[in-house]
Amino acid sequence: MTDIADKASEREQQLNSDAMQAHRARVQAAETPRLKDGHRVCLDCDDPIDPRRLAANPAAVRCTECQLFHE
Repeated sequence: MTDIADKASEREQQLNSDAMQAHRARVQAAETPRLKDGHRVCLDCDDPIDPRRLAANPAAVRCTECQLFHE
């Protein structure tokens, strides 16, 4: 049997999860990938994004180094 504190905690976790998902969706929509000579380039440094990074994360808009700094 769950008590009111458990239900409140579950609800808070769900709200936080929903908020994070909405935030990610807004950020991805605002950060449109850029192409240069047919290759995707980083939004920050304008260098080509490593194909291995794009294979792991097709939505990537920054190179690994810039993404680490951005986070």
